[in-house]
Amino acid sequence: MKPNPKPTLLSRMCLPAALLGSLALLAVACGNLTHPGTERQIGADFVTLDKAIRSYASSNGRHPKELGELVRPDTTGRVWLTDSARLTDPYGRPYAYEPSQGSKPHNLVSLGPDGKRDDSDLDLRTWRARRM
Repeated sequence: MKPNPKPTLLSRMCLPAALLGSLALLAVACGNLTHPGTERQIGADFVTLDKAIRSYASSNGRHPKELGELVRPDTTGRVWLTDSARLTDPYGRPYAYEPSQGSKPHNLVSLGPDGKRDDSDLDLRTWRARRM
């Protein structure tokens, strides 16, 4: 028997289907990765917010109850954060904030692209501040 040099219809369909499947898996995997610029922005926001929270606490004798207190004048008329955009993460959601309680430091959280407070995506960023 002589080998058939022509590819069959089935073999012509399998290769493109396998390539498309591989590309789809790659797209899903890459969708779970954060972009370096996003991580840098979250880190920069956390540093800025931490500094404002510490300054507020030092001056007022307590941590702010919520991050919005940093952009509104306090009892002395001072505003601790002039850029209110720093209260929102790169995904367009407000940062979650847990004020310091006793020896527990304050906590800042970006809920990531899915907006859920769980570990279901890789983009959840939690940062605990050092104790004052």
